[in-house]
Amino acid sequence: MIYAGNEFDATAQVFSVGQEWTGGWTVPAEFSGYVSDTNALHLTLIPEAADIGQTFAVAFSAVETGGEEVEHAADVMLEVLEAPSPRFVDFEDISFNYSIDPGVETNLNGMNWWFSNVRAGNMTGDRRIGAASARFNHSASDTPGIMQSLDPFEGMGTISLHDAYFGDSNRVVWFAAQVRSIEEEEWTTLPDGVFNVQDHDDITNSVFAVDVQRSDELYFRLVTTGNAGEIANIDNIRIRPFNDTLPFLDRAGGTNAPVGWESAVDFSVRNRDGVEREWTHSLVPANPNASFELTPEDQLRFRFLPQSTSEWGDYVLQVGAEIEGEWSATTSLTLRVVSPPSFDLSPLETEIVVPGVIDVLVANVVSRPARLAAVPRRGEAPRSWIRARPASGPVPRCVRRSAAARPGSAYGRPAPICAPRNGECRRPPPAAGG
Repeated sequence: MIYAGNEFDATAQVFSVGQEWTGGWTVPAEFSGYVSDTNALHLTLIPEAADIGQTFAVAFSAVETGGEEVEHAADVMLEVLEAPSPRFVDFEDISFNYSIDPGVETNLNGMNWWFSNVRAGNMTGDRRIGAASARFNHSASDTPGIMQSLDPFEGMGTISLHDAYFGDSNRVVWFAAQVRSIEEEEWTTLPDGVFNVQDHDDITNSVFAVDVQRSDELYFRLVTTGNAGEIANIDNIRIRPFNDTLPFLDRAGGTNAPVGWESAVDFSVRNRDGVEREWTHSLVPANPNASFELTPEDQLRFRFLPQSTSEWGDYVLQVGAEIEGEWSATTSLTLRVVSPPSFDLSPLETEIVVPGVIDVLVANVVSRPARLAAVPRRGEAPRSWIRARPASGPVPRCVRRSAAARPGSAYGRPAPICAPRNGECRRPPPAAGG
């Protein structure tokens, strides 16, 4: 077993009594990290993040030469895990008891910590995630339970932790999350950094979070502030880097599902792109025309296509998402199956605004629907209407002409022309002999 980013070294030994041999290491092609010279006896591997969660069979083989070729081999199974982060404290390996002066110094996942009036929470009555949590004892105002980092973190985003009261009886235990920079001597309680474990009996689902969002080097401290004689459990503290926040469950989509229409609601985990998550979902009452699917980004999509009015009514959609060991959330909404919407098309009217004169003799614009020209008078051609006005100045009167008329045609008189004089309409002089 090896953590990603750490170095793995192995040396092969070949025992011979004068035989000639050749050989080397075999590393699977799927291994993404660094591989030293495989023809040497010594091998160095440094797995990368892409190798996390995989197990590789690494083997050394030696073959006798100069006669009957006999192969001898030995292998090792190499499991690659994600390296523990000093920003995550799960207390799984602590075993110390209460100590106030001088307290307890210990290294957890690469970060040095100091504890005072805190012990391993691994007994009956301790609420924990896994084998152990930390049990904080607030003996009095001058002897609180304290956990503080002895080295600074390079920037902080959101800090989250799990909390619960100890034992079977509800307790009131107050905590304060505090930070200080490397230049400061006094601790500062974070805004919204005070919380209480009262009524918190499920440490897995009781999460406190506070935003820091500072890029400078900071120390972190968690300290009890009350009540005297009370104890509580803390587990799975996560101190995120600057600009990193808690994931949250987002939703997009409507709550009405019209009959005959496909409706969709998308659920997504934000701030954790590419991180594996587990989805749970249900629809009550169940419906055969509803389905759930995972998108290529590992988000969840709900589809609903009700087929008939017999499906009218309310449906409760509940969805949950979990990132193991870090976060979980649930959400629900009520969907209502309704009739599809209906539409009424209204007549349209178009008004054209022009900066100057428009010659309606050459305009070919139908600006009202056929209802205005659907029933022409006997002996008349179908009519079209146009309304024109300059962008400024007097507004010309509306004029009408036969859609089929042309100058000199048999349909009516020549159409009027809009002239610039006062925005009025005038008729052209009659043709000679007319």
